[in-house]
Amino acid sequence: MDTLPLFRPSTEPTAYQTVGYVRQNAWKKTKNFLELVYQTKKLHAPHGHQKEDVTLWNTEQRVNSQYAKTLHGFDVGDLVLVPNGDHGILVQIKAMTKAGVIPGAILVLNATANLTAESHGRDDVVAVISCYDGDDIKNYLAEGKKVSGFYSVYREIEVVGRADYNGVDGRALAGMDSAGLRKQYWARV
Repeated sequence: MDTLPLFRPSTEPTAYQTVGYVRQNAWKKTKNFLELVYQTKKLHAPHGHQKEDVTLWNTEQRVNSQYAKTLHGFDVGDLVLVPNGDHGILVQIKAMTKAGVIPGAILVLNATANLTAESHGRDDVVAVISCYDGDDIKNYLAEGKKVSGFYSVYREIEVVGRADYNGVDGRALAGMDSAGLRKQYWARV
C-alpha cells in the first residue's frame, strides 16, 4: 500500500472529492482492516455482515442496517473514505451492491460458536483476518478456534490512494458513525 498515491484534505475544489465514509472494523475485531480492504477490493457494509443480512439482500434486495443502506446508496464511480484514526484510504465504488462471502476475508470464531448460525454476536467473534495471514490462521486453529467465510453485503472497489489527514481532526472528515455522507476534497501530494 505504500506505493499508492498520497492525498491530503483540501479546502479548494480538486478532481478528488469523497461523498462519504465507511468504517471497516467489523465487531471492532478486524485485524489490519485497511490492508484487508486493499487485498479483497471489497467494502463490507457495517452492521450488514451476517448470513441473515446476505439472505435478506439476495432474496429481497434490501438491508436493515442504516449503515448498509448508506453503502448501498453510493453510486458506481463515487469516491469514499475508509477512515482509520488519523489516516485512511480513498476508494472508488466499482459495482452495484452484492452479498455473499467476501473472498480473502476470514471470520475467526470461539470454539463454542455455531458455524451454521445466521448471525454471530460480538462474544462469538475473535477476529476478522485475511486469508493471506497463514500464521494467524494456524495459530487460531491450534487454539481450537473455528474459521468461516466472512459473509457481508458489500461493494466492489478500487483503492485510489492513501489519505493522510495532515492534522485535520478525523471527526471533521468522517463522523463518529460507522458510515455516513460527508463531502471532502482531497489534493494529491
